[in-house]
Amino acid sequence: MNERGRAAGMKGFVMMWQRVFRQWFVLMLVLVCVTSCELERNGMSTALPEVKCEAGEWRNDSGNCQPAGLPLDMKCSPGELLLDDGRCQPAGLPLDMKCQPGELELADGRCQPAGVPPEMCGEGFEPDGKMGCNAILPAEACPFGLMAVPGETECREVAPCGEGKWGDIPVDETTQFVDGAYAGNDSDGTKERPWKTIQEGIDAADPGAVVAVAEGTYYENLLIKDRSVQLWGVCPKKVTVTGTGNAASIIIDNSDSAQVNNVAITGQSTGIDIRETDDVVIRGVWIHDTHREGLHVPPKLPKPASIQLSRSLIEKVHGTGLLTFGALTTATEIAVRDVQPTQFDARGINVIDSMKSMLRGGLTLRRSLIERFPGIGVHIQGSDASVESSVVRDCQRGGILADVNINTKERAALTMSQAVLAHNSYFGIRVSNSYAAIDTTMVLGTRLNHLQRATGVVLEYQNGRSDANIAASVIDGSEKAGMEVAGSTAELKGTIIRNTRLPYPSVHSIGMAIYEVVHGKKVERSQVNMRGSIFEDNEYTGVQLTASSLVLDETIISNQQGYGLYMMAGTKMGSTIADTHVQASLFENNGGMGSM
Repeated sequence: MNERGRAAGMKGFVMMWQRVFRQWFVLMLVLVCVTSCELERNGMSTALPEVKCEAGEWRNDSGNCQPAGLPLDMKCSPGELLLDDGRCQPAGLPLDMKCQPGELELADGRCQPAGVPPEMCGEGFEPDGKMGCNAILPAEACPFGLMAVPGETECREVAPCGEGKWGDIPVDETTQFVDGAYAGNDSDGTKERPWKTIQEGIDAADPGAVVAVAEGTYYENLLIKDRSVQLWGVCPKKVTVTGTGNAASIIIDNSDSAQVNNVAITGQSTGIDIRETDDVVIRGVWIHDTHREGLHVPPKLPKPASIQLSRSLIEKVHGTGLLTFGALTTATEIAVRDVQPTQFDARGINVIDSMKSMLRGGLTLRRSLIERFPGIGVHIQGSDASVESSVVRDCQRGGILADVNINTKERAALTMSQAVLAHNSYFGIRVSNSYAAIDTTMVLGTRLNHLQRATGVVLEYQNGRSDANIAASVIDGSEKAGMEVAGSTAELKGTIIRNTRLPYPSVHSIGMAIYEVVHGKKVERSQVNMRGSIFEDNEYTGVQLTASSLVLDETIISNQQGYGLYMMAGTKMGSTIADTHVQASLFENNGGMGSM
């Protein structure tokens, strides 16, 4: 048989067995159907026997009877969570949570309530009974020529006058004496034959010698150059230096360790201009009614100038009370107020890094009062500042601004502790592309400006992110928002944000607003971490989160008239959703929803 024949035979064989299998399958199917029908006619069933449950029981998926109610094998009761270690934790706060929400666990294990602890109120401040501090100051504003700093309850003279013609001036055998009322023509700088002008005394003084000035008004533009003399007036109430023309009333040039003490300074230009000089001491000085800055320090090469300014009053000058470039200034127990505006605004203190020397400026402000400006109270640009136990209040364009110098690209660094910022318009503290570390500080009653903006603390993106750490502080009574974080990063510990409300009914007052910033094609999300903090009694929303990230730990959000926590995706091109991680926190008594 050939190959074709064998293939045909095999195909026939396969087809035969396929027919046999089909016939067998149909026969088996018919038998099953017949058998099933016969059993049903005889009252029999092919199904498994059904378990009969007693009344009050129900048959579960496994076919067993279970009494009505909770599962028999349920380890934890409803409202409890089975932990990894097998314990059942009731709904709410963790069983092993040592401190309550709104408290911060310290390194020594103690639980510290949010806010400023009473023992942490700074020198010149007292506890307010609400986990905050009040500055101790006179009830009324000090009149012209008098001053007070935190801790003083009465206005006082800038410096005491002492007894006699020379008061408390530290005179010795090298002292040069000046008395504009001396009638003789034989001046030699002695007590008996004093110089008639201050400049004569300066020119005659040896290095380090005292130039003692008796009562009088001296119409001079003083130059202390290449000599470290100590200029002493009997007191600012009795001794005034009045400059004329466009030159500063007093210029200190290349005179390290020079001093100006206990005089009043006024004039048609700057009060004191410090050039190319280190370790200058300005003490007990009253600078007022100048047509330019009260005290000015231009850039110095190759190292920064350093100034010690203390127990002094700067008022009613024009432009800026204290303006420095690349200088290191320590200001202790000073008052700066009522600066008059120029075309460049009016500011209390302005510290700027130097483009000329590429040196950062520095300011240490201690136990001082900065108040009542059409502009900003303290402005730090590309420099470092430390503000301690001080008050900045009643400034129309903001309390303290720390920002990048757009010319040098240097970021500012601000450190604040035991301070009070009160009743400033627009913002209490604003950080723009810079860094801030703030603790034990009060930001109170930030008011609406002409643009209807009022935020206690602002962190903003300005060609770069801002970063801030805020601890044990209080932001109270802002009229629009307690805090804003825009395309920046913030960490809050043990801080209270409360009583945010507009002066009229509104749904726009927010305890904290956190949102993204679209910069070109890039979206800058904000990142905020909060721990042991409190949001309470804010007019509408406690925390509003837009296209940013929030970690909320051991924090209380309570008594908002609207939402406790409101989250939403961004509406700008490229925006993303909001994401939140909440643990061991408490939402209660909010008027709308606890979280949305």
